[in-house]
Amino acid sequence: MIAKLGRSKHFAIATTIVIAVIVYGSLYPFAFRPADDGIGPVLRALWESRSERPGRVTFLANILLYMPLGFFAIHALGRRGGAAGRMVLITLLGVFLSVSMELLQYFDEGRVTDAPDVYANTLGTLIGAGAGSLLTEGIRWPFLSEIAVARVPTLLLVAWVGYRLFPFVPTLDLHKYWSAIKPVINDPIPNYYDSCATPRCGSGSGR
Repeated sequence: MIAKLGRSKHFAIATTIVIAVIVYGSLYPFAFRPADDGIGPVLRALWESRSERPGRVTFLANILLYMPLGFFAIHALGRRGGAAGRMVLITLLGVFLSVSMELLQYFDEGRVTDAPDVYANTLGTLIGAGAGSLLTEGIRWPFLSEIAVARVPTLLLVAWVGYRLFPFVPTLDLHKYWSAIKPVINDPIPNYYDSCATPRCGSGSGR
């Protein structure tokens, strides 16, 4: 029982991380303008875009973005309630998060409020939750336990990834992600600069 609670906690942390990634990717570059006209125009913009046809790549990307949310969240709930109830609850979470992001994007310069994104996000959450529900039994996730135990190395790794990707601009071009992490694949031994990751590292004692 304790082990199951521990796994649920690890999946809850993973779910939180996924939500943080979704929020970042949805609201970047965080250039918000004031809501002078209230919420009415925002809701109208979302409603009027309900019949628009999204591009295939964008629609698929929005599905993939929310699939981890459904997958990890269904595991985080454990066996609370019935399987159908958990699926509905997780899907509603995806809908709420997606609608919230779309409404906020109305005030974010360079972003567009788009109802088809909500459809894709909802579908992605449902698919992820369904896959997670089917794979609940007989599958262990030792890497989550290892991450929980090795907090300091994990934090250092996350900091390095953040350093390599900064300033992270969400994009559908996978080549840009590869270019960011390629150095660690081609040259796994870090040099002095990458180890310090700051101009102040190695400064003389006279400063």
